[in-house]
This record gives sequence, structure tokens and C-alpha cells, in this order.
Amino acid sequence: MNSIVRRASEWKPHFQILLAPAQAVSWNYLHLFVALIAGFFLQMLVLPCMYGIGIWRNEMAMYFNAMILLRIGVACLLKETGNAWIIYAILCYTSAFWLLALTDLILFFDGQSH
Repeated sequence: MNSIVRRASEWKPHFQILLAPAQAVSWNYLHLFVALIAGFFLQMLVLPCMYGIGIWRNEMAMYFNAMILLRIGVACLLKETGNAWIIYAILCYTSAFWLLALTDLILFFDGQSH
């Protein structure tokens, strides 16, 4: 009977074998740079280039790109881990569209909407 019934201290759940220890996942820098380049080209294609307003929109896009590059550099220096890089990649891929909407909103409230 003792061989059939295990003591509580010897019992281990079956799923414990399948669980691996948590490993720190580094940022995917290659994907981030591809997203940044793709976002840059989309910004150049989508953002209209109308003299003053277009130059201002493109400047805002370049400031955004500089902030993302700075953030990637800080993450690389600090050897950050996790999935936060995915948020920055999504921001880069969609930057042309939300920058256009944001600048339109700013111009609307400033009374310079065209």
C-alpha cells in the first residue's frame, strides 16, 4: 500500500515539468530599425508637403524619429529586456497616420485648419 500512495512531500504536479524558468528576452533591435525606416518612408509619402504646414509636420515627424532613436539607444545601453519594444515598433509603423491626425487636430484648435 505504501508504494501506491505517495506522501504529500513527494508529490509534484505534472505541469511543473513543462514550465521552464523565466528568461529575460532582449529587445529586437533589428525589427525596431526596420520599423523606424518603414515609418520614415511612410511619413514622407503620407504627410503632405505644403510649404509652412508641411515643413512643420515633417519637423514633428523628425523629432518623433529622434526620440525613438534616443529610446532605442538607452535601451541598448541599459540592456533592457521584455516586450516593450513592440510598442515602439507599432508607433513607428503607424507614425505617419497618427502624426497627420495629431497635427490636423492642433491646426484645428489653432484656427489654421485648411
